[in-house]
Amino acid sequence: MKKHESEENYLETIFMLSQKEEPVRSIDIVNELDYTKPSVSVAMKNLRENGHVTVDCRGHISLTDSGREIARSMYDRHTLISDWLISLGVDGETAVRDACKMEHDISEKSFAAIKKHIREVKTVYGEWLKGTWKLDSFTAADEEGSVADVMGAGASGFICYSGDGWVSVQIIKADRMRYDIPDVAGGTVEQTLSAARGLFAYAGKYTVDEENAIVYHHLEFSLIPNWIGSTQKRYITKESEDVLILSADPVRMGSDGKKRKSRLRWVKVGGNG
Repeated sequence: MKKHESEENYLETIFMLSQKEEPVRSIDIVNELDYTKPSVSVAMKNLRENGHVTVDCRGHISLTDSGREIARSMYDRHTLISDWLISLGVDGETAVRDACKMEHDISEKSFAAIKKHIREVKTVYGEWLKGTWKLDSFTAADEEGSVADVMGAGASGFICYSGDGWVSVQIIKADRMRYDIPDVAGGTVEQTLSAARGLFAYAGKYTVDEENAIVYHHLEFSLIPNWIGSTQKRYITKESEDVLILSADPVRMGSDGKKRKSRLRWVKVGGNG
């Protein structure tokens, strides 16, 4: 690791650890970076001599103004670059790892250009979401990476974002049993159970967090009674102009009770997805 890169990496780590509002010690840096104690000790000595950190009698490490300026710059670079790579389709782990390399070597001129480009092409998600989207796939991945169709192969459905702030979702399985009599009360218990378990539906108002690319669904109606009155958080990914990906934080789902992260791919009705 180059000398300036190593120094920047240490300062950024101290900055990040200090955000926890607890004193930063050498052992914390050892654990965070997985470096040896002697290596961290030498680095702290060099940072003190360069005027970037101070260490008090209890071993608590603090950034000086110059150290904080460098650390903040690295942290901002890391955050922007990793978010940018993720928006381009790079998985989170790879994006963070690559950002750690790029943040140290990229010039101020190139970084400013990337920053300007991101600002210029930033999507106004609230406007882009409006309309009707047809379901392409509804999958969920567990913590081991196993992916499965949540409602089986061939599920169909739509999500509609209206101009007056309402969202409606309808998804149905392909193999729902037909009722003996085509009426709300015309099915057997087995048929009614198949119909209910083969349908995923809710509606309510929605709000968009443009800064973090998140849409919140505030449910007023839902097939699952427990969801009424809840707010469902969905992360927005713009795969293309006509393809929307909505994903959620991992939750326990399925008969095995495993935590899974859902991912729904939607294609704009009338689009080219």
